[in-house]
Amino acid sequence: MGERLHPAAIAVYAADALRQGAFPLLVLLGLSLFGGGFDAEAALRGAMFAAIGTAVAALAGGFRWATTSYSLAGQTVRLRTGALSVKEVEIPFARVQAVDVQQGPTQRLFGVYRVDVQTGGGGEGGEIVLGALDRAEVERIRGLIGGVRALPETDSAAPERRLTGRRLALAAATSGQLGVLVPVAAAVAQMSQQVFDDPIEGERTIAGALPDGALGWILLAAGVLVLAWLLAALGTVVGFGGFAVRRERDELRIRRGLLQRRQATLRVNRVRAVRVVESLPRQALGLAALRVEVLGHAKEQAAAQTLFPLLRRDEVEPFLRELLPEMADALDGLAAPPPRALRRYALPPLAATALLAAAAALAASSPW
Repeated sequence: MGERLHPAAIAVYAADALRQGAFPLLVLLGLSLFGGGFDAEAALRGAMFAAIGTAVAALAGGFRWATTSYSLAGQTVRLRTGALSVKEVEIPFARVQAVDVQQGPTQRLFGVYRVDVQTGGGGEGGEIVLGALDRAEVERIRGLIGGVRALPETDSAAPERRLTGRRLALAAATSGQLGVLVPVAAAVAQMSQQVFDDPIEGERTIAGALPDGALGWILLAAGVLVLAWLLAALGTVVGFGGFAVRRERDELRIRRGLLQRRQATLRVNRVRAVRVVESLPRQALGLAALRVEVLGHAKEQAAAQTLFPLLRRDEVEPFLRELLPEMADALDGLAAPPPRALRRYALPPLAATALLAAAAALAASSPW
């Protein structure tokens, strides 16, 4: 039959359902409130939709909890989900590479944890995800699968490094995610212009205040860049707040996250390489981030592969010798590519940019 998750899983699953459906509802509500003046009837309809959505999410959470069970027997962890369409996943203990523990806002409210069971051949996330378990059950699972406690008491002898508030602020200010977030910021700026258009007069109440011509484009580009930088900085603070890494015997325990608190356990023998990542602003300041290439984590997000978010370049080797001596090595002594390799690095992006520019010019000059 299997065991049930903690009843708090109902709230966890309901919150997930609400989060997935909240964005379209918020967009519709925002357009109704600000698109053409306040509409009380539209606001009331939005509130009714929100109430109905909350009730449906609660029912969905209860149904999902009632149709989910797990077991640990016969050296195998099993998960069974669904009623009409049943899905079962079985993983032998010998194939389990990591059991990660997470605690989001909903889990913290009820004092439970999410457990991700990962294998070496898995992709992003765990192959088995248990949405809500209490502390005692988490420790029992980790003891059965890995032979260690999931939430150990503090060991003062174990080497540990923490990310200070000053380093976190510096990491946020020099985040390398700016290029990824520029399109997002541009889309947000475009949406804001559309939201504040006057549908009757056809005049913009915000964008119309910008000067026409080159100056207006310069201001818009600067605003998009500033917005992208702020989004990148906020993402870094939320993702790496409270970051700490500890070496315990043959394992690395990594804690991170301001809202979604995560505790990942990496076995040292799974680490295949350490990458030193230096974005353009960090190169100028002599800073770098450390990421690990781990068996089974190739498709994980960059934050999940981070060994330490920010170090001075001269701190990298001592850091590795303390926490990961198996991968410690000097960063100097690397030879630069020969000059003839320049065309291999420069020509492909230049050719792609030229083609895109030509296509954009043809599209802009087309009478259609």
